[in-house]
Amino acid sequence: MVDVDSEKWSEYAKNSSSPMKFVWRREGRTLLAFERWAARQFDLCTFVSTKERDRFGQLAPEADEYIDWVENGVDMVYFSPDRQYENPYRAGGPAIVFTGTMDYRPNVEAVTWFATEVMPLLRKRAGKYSPTFHIVGAKPARSVSELAQMPGVYVTGAVPDVRPYLAHADVAVAPLMIARGIQNKVLEAMALGRPVVASSAAFEGVRARPGLDVLVADGAVDTARAVDEVLDGKWGGLGAAARSTMLANYQWSSTLARLDAMLATNRDGQAPALGAVA
Repeated sequence: MVDVDSEKWSEYAKNSSSPMKFVWRREGRTLLAFERWAARQFDLCTFVSTKERDRFGQLAPEADEYIDWVENGVDMVYFSPDRQYENPYRAGGPAIVFTGTMDYRPNVEAVTWFATEVMPLLRKRAGKYSPTFHIVGAKPARSVSELAQMPGVYVTGAVPDVRPYLAHADVAVAPLMIARGIQNKVLEAMALGRPVVASSAAFEGVRARPGLDVLVADGAVDTARAVDEVLDGKWGGLGAAARSTMLANYQWSSTLARLDAMLATNRDGQAPALGAVA
């Protein structure tokens, strides 16, 4: 299952006006009915976090006994800060980065908000530095591409490798207002030892310590303050702490061990067929 996708559409409905409010609400109800049906077709269904598993258990109590969770992992060798990457940033000044598929509505909303609401606050401090905001990801929506007309905002489109953009960023941001499951963009930036400023929604499901491994901020003023403090050097150990937490909690060897145990026995104490695991 990965996450409770029907909840995303229900959240869209809450933040929309008619007629789309009706459309999104109907989509949420229809998808939830399908999710509940699909869960009954398998011996075991997994979600990507305890939060998602518990939420589906509330929405589909008949499935509660045979749903579980397995977190994503990160390849700590592939996303290693010890690798050498050519700096992709040519604009000069501190680089702020957001990564993700850029035709996905939550990502579009996040970068639009950051560019229009947070960047002006940061650029008012241009006497100290002149930060740049880099939106890195494939398929940018037209509204995202148009953000590049703003001072200090750059839109790359698809890139062959996201790691150089993360490795050379001064801070990675994840200001999502709607987020399901667990945000790989947050995990990958932390694995590369970069300071991360994330919204409460983007941080949900991440096993890390706010204020020690990652900064959590909501609202333009608080987000700008958190980013400013990182760029000002007030959180010098944040990236290293993030990497250590990732090594402790998100290596594939440990996350897949949980899945191995699930495959060994199902709710009836019998080994399920591999094809029966969603």
